[in-house]
Amino acid sequence: MTLPGRRSFFQYALPDAAATRGAAVCALIALTIVVVTAAAGGPLLRFDDRARIGSTSGVQFEAAVNWVFCGRYGGATSFRAENRAVVNLAEIREPQDYSRSVRALLQQAFGDERGYCRQTYDRPDLSEPAMMLIDAAALRVAPDASLRSLARAFAIVRLAAVAIFGWCLLRIGFSLVFTICAVSAATYLTILQGGNALYGHYPFVLPTVLVGLVLGWQAAAARVVWRKLAWLALLGAWAGFLGNLRTSHYPMAFALCLCVLWMDRDATRPGNVFQRHWLSAMKVAVFLFGLLAFHATYIAPLRESSMARSYHVIAHPLVLGLATIPNGIAAREGIRWDDSVGLTLARRIDPTIDYLGDHYEAALFTYYLKLWLYQPREMLALYKAKLFRTTDDLFWFLSETTPSTPLFWAEKNGFWLKAMGYPVRGLSKMITAGGVLLLTSLAGFTLIRHRAAGMGWMIGAISLLGVLAYLEAAVIMSAVVLWYSSVLVFAIVCTGVLPVELALLYVSRHRAAS
Repeated sequence: MTLPGRRSFFQYALPDAAATRGAAVCALIALTIVVVTAAAGGPLLRFDDRARIGSTSGVQFEAAVNWVFCGRYGGATSFRAENRAVVNLAEIREPQDYSRSVRALLQQAFGDERGYCRQTYDRPDLSEPAMMLIDAAALRVAPDASLRSLARAFAIVRLAAVAIFGWCLLRIGFSLVFTICAVSAATYLTILQGGNALYGHYPFVLPTVLVGLVLGWQAAAARVVWRKLAWLALLGAWAGFLGNLRTSHYPMAFALCLCVLWMDRDATRPGNVFQRHWLSAMKVAVFLFGLLAFHATYIAPLRESSMARSYHVIAHPLVLGLATIPNGIAAREGIRWDDSVGLTLARRIDPTIDYLGDHYEAALFTYYLKLWLYQPREMLALYKAKLFRTTDDLFWFLSETTPSTPLFWAEKNGFWLKAMGYPVRGLSKMITAGGVLLLTSLAGFTLIRHRAAGMGWMIGAISLLGVLAYLEAAVIMSAVVLWYSSVLVFAIVCTGVLPVELALLYVSRHRAAS
C-alpha cells in the first residue's frame, strides 16, 4: 500500500507523462524555484552608472512618455538641442532623478505636463519598438511611480514570466529535477542581463520566448477547435511582439507555430485529407491574423508617420559578420566589424546610397549574394569555421566567471551552468552545438508518439528555437554574447539535463508498471 504523502511526492519528483498534477501546486513550486534562485543569484537590481536610461532604451522610453502623457505615438523631443536644455528623458544621467517619477521630472522642468507636450517633437527611428510598448504600459498603470520602481516592476515581470514557464513544465509532466534546472537557469540568465540593462529590451527576450512556449503548448494541447484557434491568435500577437522586441527572433515565432501544427499532425486524425488541410490552413490563418493585428495596431502607425523603419537591419550585420573571425574573404574585401564599413561595401553596388537609407539593405544583400556566387568554397569554409567557433565560445561562456564585457554582472557563477551543459559538450565538439540541438529536437518530436506528447513537444520546441538562436550567433558574431544569445544558452542547458530526465522517465514508467 502506498501512502498518500509518498504518492504525492513521486507525482512531482518523477516525470508524469499523464500530466495529472494540480495547477495551484505547480504554480507554487515554480514560484518557489524562481524566488530561491533569484535570492541566491544576487540582487535583482544594481543601480550604477551603466544602469540608466540612455542610448536605444532612452529613445524608447522617451517615445513612451510622449505617447502616454501627450498622445504622440512614436514622437520624441530630445533630438532638438533647445529641448534637451530643458529636460532630456532619453538620457537621464543624474542619479537623484531615478528616485522621482516622470511626472515629477516634467513638473520640475515645466510646471506641468502640458509644457512638455507643447515642445516641438520629431519622429525618431524606433527599431524594435516593443520596449516602447512595455514602457508605455508601465507608465499608464503607474504614472507616479519612480524610475527605480519601474525598474523593479520590469524585473518582477520578467521573473513572473519565467515562473509561468516553470508552471507549464510541471503541468506537462516534467520532473522536479528538470524543472528546477530549467527554471533556475532561465532565472539566473535573466537577472544576469538585468544588472546593467534595467530599462533595456534585451532582458525581456528570454522571458518573452518562454511565454511563447507556454502559449504554443496551450494551442497544441487544446482539443476544442475554438480554444485552439484562440490560443493561436494569441500566439500570433506574441509573435509580433517578439519580432519587434528583437527582429532576428521572427523565425523563432514562425517555428513555434509549425511546432503546434506538427503536434496536431500526430495527435489528431480528421476523417479525410481535405478536412486535415482545411483545418491546418485555418490555424495558420488565425496565427497570421493575430500577427497582422498586432502589426496594424502598434507597428504600422510608426511606419506611416514618416519614420525610416521600425525593425532592425539584417543585411548590415550579416555582411559585417563575415569579419568576426580572421579569414581571407574579409581581408581581401576590406570587411571589418565596424558600422562605417557597411556604407563602403554598399556603395560598391550603388555609389548613390546613404547609410541606412532606402536601398542600403538591398545593396548589401546583393553584395553578400555576389560573394556566394563568386567564392562559394571559401564562404562554405568560413561558415563551417564560424559554427565550430560559436560552439567553443558557448561552452566557454557557460564556465566563465569574470566576463570580459560589461553586459552582465561583474562576477558570474560558472559552475552551475557548466554542470548542466557538460553532458552534451563532447558531442557538440564533434557535430557542433547546433547539430546536438537539432538531433534533440527531432528526438523530442518523435517522443510525441510514445505516450509523452507534452514532454516531447516541449523538448522539440525548446531545441528547435535553440537551433535558430545558434545559427544567428554563428552567422553574425561567431560568439555568444548573453544579450543576443540568451535563448541559445538556455536551450543547450536544457539539452544537457535531458539524459537525467529520460532516466527518470524510465524509472517512472517502470514504477507505474510494477
